[in-house]
Amino acid sequence: MVVHYPGRCRNIPSGGGLVQAYCVKCRTQREVKDAQTVSLKNGTPATQGVCPTCGTKIFRIGKA
Repeated sequence: MVVHYPGRCRNIPSGGGLVQAYCVKCRTQREVKDAQTVSLKNGTPATQGVCPTCGTKIFRIGKA
């Protein structure tokens, strides 16, 4: 379950670089579709989005 905290979620500008994350269903690195920058409870930055191939939610911890 993903919890969004007010003020901690924003869209990544499309002009930024490509963000890739590991898709568990496809078992490969995929470009993140509809990527959003999210902060975890402890303040660590992360990127959340959707796999363009299978539509599964994918998540990458760390700066985009």
